[in-house]
Amino acid sequence: MAELIIVKTYFHKHEAQMALGLLNSNGIEGLLSSDDCGGYRDHLTLGMGNHRLLVKPQDLNEAQTILEAFAQPLSEEELKKIEQEAVGENPLPTKKKKNIIAILALSIIILILSVGYIQHRHVSTVFDPRDCRSTGKGVQCREYYKSGQIKILEEFQDQTAVMYEYYPNGALKSDFRFVNKKLEGPSHDYNENGRLEREVIYKNNLAEGEEKTYYSNGQIRIITPFQKDQPDGEQIIYAPNGNVIDQLSYRNGVLFDADGKPYNGTRQIYFENKTLMSEWNFKNGLLDGPSKEYTEDGILKEQANYNNGGLDSTTVEYFPNGTIQRRLTAKDNFLASLIEYDPAGNIIFEKSWK
Repeated sequence: MAELIIVKTYFHKHEAQMALGLLNSNGIEGLLSSDDCGGYRDHLTLGMGNHRLLVKPQDLNEAQTILEAFAQPLSEEELKKIEQEAVGENPLPTKKKKNIIAILALSIIILILSVGYIQHRHVSTVFDPRDCRSTGKGVQCREYYKSGQIKILEEFQDQTAVMYEYYPNGALKSDFRFVNKKLEGPSHDYNENGRLEREVIYKNNLAEGEEKTYYSNGQIRIITPFQKDQPDGEQIIYAPNGNVIDQLSYRNGVLFDADGKPYNGTRQIYFENKTLMSEWNFKNGLLDGPSKEYTEDGILKEQANYNNGGLDSTTVEYFPNGTIQRRLTAKDNFLASLIEYDPAGNIIFEKSWK
């Protein structure tokens, strides 16, 4: 791209990604530049940094106008127009329609969103208007697997929204709540059998208090204290029988060693049967380099690569039979593509982001 200038700087990465998508939908080419990277596996949060949105000089004024409109809460009149468009009444001009649908998109954090397992992160989704419909009280938008089964369902009413994600078998995978485009209240992740895997509470878009993850038997796996969306305090890791396996000390998102210095090197955690549970590499207290997770039977569950705390390259998750379940490609902690498979190796969902 030619010379670029900053149109706006964001504290939250997902807001910058959403704004970039909004500009792209209006024909304005842009670029994101971030000073720091986040990302964590079970116990680290997405980085909170200086995320700059850049555009060409000739697009600056139009980009500022679009982003200023995007930042304003939706009025009752705009919500009514959205409902009319969703049911095919009073069609809006193409450009305005794109603006409204993009505003509806909010931030789903996969994603990279939001705090949680890598496999449960969500990213902003811009829905085709044909997949948005009026419910009488608000608007409902959907995204689908290749089979036609609902993958993501979002319900909008006034300034609140609830996002649900589902497994291919129709079981609920996760739920998130938004107020004024920000995560607010409890969120949960579930396994395919309906058991709770993770729970955390958001306040004004930030994880606060304890995040808890669970084994399939319902036993707590990890408890991580959060302050302003950063791990802060003693993280406790448990065995499936409830015994404590390990404890890690975090300060403002950085892992520290026993001497009170940012952790450097490889950290390995073992199950009580002495099989390896996880192996992480750290540099200055942040994930850096390859990392792996295993089941108690020693089967590889997930492998990824990090750079300065952020996801980099490809993350691969596996079914118990060793076949690939999910392949996620990221660069500098920004999602590039996602492919999901069934146990037989067939693609059931795929998506890419620019």
